[in-house]
Amino acid sequence: MLTSIFFGFLLFSILTRASVSDTLHLTAIVGKDGVSQMECWSLLPRYAVSSQSGTVGSKQLQLGLLANGSYTMFPLPGPYNAGLHNAPNFQYVILLAGNATVTFPERPTESLSIKTGDMLIAADVLGTSALGHETVWQGGSVAVQVPFEPGFIPDHHTSPGSCR
Repeated sequence: MLTSIFFGFLLFSILTRASVSDTLHLTAIVGKDGVSQMECWSLLPRYAVSSQSGTVGSKQLQLGLLANGSYTMFPLPGPYNAGLHNAPNFQYVILLAGNATVTFPERPTESLSIKTGDMLIAADVLGTSALGHETVWQGGSVAVQVPFEPGFIPDHHTSPGSCR
């Protein structure tokens, strides 16, 4: 009996750990009740094993319907204050180089530090947040913005706060 309890606990631990790491968790800047704030989005469907040439056997997750990405270089020497703004579109933001800090005027104790390699979702578009958020970029930072197709938002589970 003790052995079956142990193996049951072990199986539960393995399955729980697997389910946590089997999807992409991204911090999202969202507008809720007219205020910009952070949520952790766990994207669905979860990772699948790729059968695509060049990535066979790796984990792969489809990001959804995307349109018109842009590549942005922030001027040197910096810092570059992008000012208070709403997200121009529902979009992924991927930081290729540098770092940035996002603050929230109506939640002054919260901030988000973004570093090279980070990916997030900006979703506090006009109509969802009255004031938006403020981003200060390190000079020389490089970001890629990839808007979602109009009307598309990826399936996800939501938790309050950032994913960190």
